[in-house]
Amino acid sequence: MKKYEFENVCWRYYKLLEKTFKDTLVYVELDIRNYSTFSYEFVRQLQSIGAEVDSVMKVVCGFKSTDRKTTSDYCPIILRKYSDIKERKIIAGCITICPFENWNDADATRSLFWYKAYNEIKHGRTGDFTQANLKNTLYALAGLYLLEMYYIREIAQDGEPDVPMEGSEIFGILNWNQKWFSMSSAGAFVCE
Repeated sequence: MKKYEFENVCWRYYKLLEKTFKDTLVYVELDIRNYSTFSYEFVRQLQSIGAEVDSVMKVVCGFKSTDRKTTSDYCPIILRKYSDIKERKIIAGCITICPFENWNDADATRSLFWYKAYNEIKHGRTGDFTQANLKNTLYALAGLYLLEMYYIREIAQDGEPDVPMEGSEIFGILNWNQKWFSMSSAGAFVCE
């Protein structure tokens, strides 16, 4: 997939998911003291974000959209491609998180607490509704953001920006080396 195609399909949808999450922050402050706040809105968001994580993992791994794959299929490929993904720290306001910190091949779905929550909510609505909370939704969105940033950097051609045209309004990545910086408000790029 070419960068412009990925941005038009995946990144644009990420931005929509990010906007939806950002809109909830008017009601639930992004603060670790609110991590356990749960709602039907977070059910909806976690479902959408989790499904998109699955789709983006499939793209990153080079599988066809019709292939029936799981996190057990994605995990070894992604950990090999992006060897530092487990240590990557995402900044969201005053919070620093590491969405892939405990990801491992032995139990790819359960080792990501936020993906496990998404999966359990997807497969059993009568399960623990409290898992549809701020923390799991934040981590899922940060995980999606990080996957997309890695992939955009991977597919950018020489002379092409290695970041999306329009950056995130919520997240940043600590010690992320990039050649270009997006100027979201201006819709332009600045070379480092």
